[in-house]
Amino acid sequence: MFCSSCGKELPDDAKFCTTCGTPVSQTAEAPPPQEPILPTPPPPGAPDFTQAPKKRISTVWLVLIIVGGLFMVLVIGTAIAVPVFMSAREDAQKRTCQSNLRTVDSAIMMYVAESPEELYPESLEDLVDAEVMMSIPTCPAGDKPYEWVEPGIGQTPYISCPNKADHTI
Repeated sequence: MFCSSCGKELPDDAKFCTTCGTPVSQTAEAPPPQEPILPTPPPPGAPDFTQAPKKRISTVWLVLIIVGGLFMVLVIGTAIAVPVFMSAREDAQKRTCQSNLRTVDSAIMMYVAESPEELYPESLEDLVDAEVMMSIPTCPAGDKPYEWVEPGIGQTPYISCPNKADHTI
């Protein structure tokens, strides 16, 4: 006998299926096996369309596609990153230069406040000689030192950055 639910062969004295637990009263003899249906072969000379040809990408092409994609990501990333970093570098140099200019401007005011006649210094070296500054700072954007600008009559002397015109305060 066979289980009508799962098809497992059962002993003749079984009351339940040992695999799925179905009661034996619902079991029946196994159905007769059917012969498999085989496809009919195509007539002689006819093309066989049962299997489509497989198209495969060769390993070389796959590697070339991956390397090309990575190269494009690198090129695009560089094209985006370089201007951003250059802009950030220029902004940092400008801010450092402006900070240096403020420092020297403050040193000039300290020099005037400490001098008995409240005279302005005649050059940047006077600030170092009077020990108002330890050294003269330089602009990070270039190699030219700051320039002392002689004032007109009744005006305050100041310094300017010769490396970049937009480094003013």
